Amino acid sequence: MLKYYRLMVGVALLALLSFGLVIADESGDDLCIPLGTILLEPPEEVESKRAAVEFPHGVHFDYTCKSCHHTWDGESPVLSCMASGCHDLTQNPTRAERAADPDLAIRYYKDAYHSACIG
Repeated sequence: MLKYYRLMVGVALLALLSFGLVIADESGDDLCIPLGTILLEPPEEVESKRAAVEFPHGVHFDYTCKSCHHTWDGESPVLSCMASGCHDLTQNPTRAERAADPDLAIRYYKDAYHSACIG
């Protein structure tokens, strides 16, 4: 009986991961959440020194959406960190600039990704 239960749970999880996850919000509209791998790349105007990073979005559902997309209103399409104007700096601020404005560091796209993901 336990083997049958495990098999059914496994099939259900596989179906969920194969077809995507759709959650209905308060307005009755469907919100499609990508389950695959998202490729994180630097902005187009930045010369890449390393390969893009594969981000397995589907394995991060222990977090709420707003844990990462902290300015999202819950209704409009989710924008990238750079497009939302939140982490829009393409140059790493100097130590003097960071000392003058401590919030400047997190606006640098790479610092935002690293502070959220590393560790």
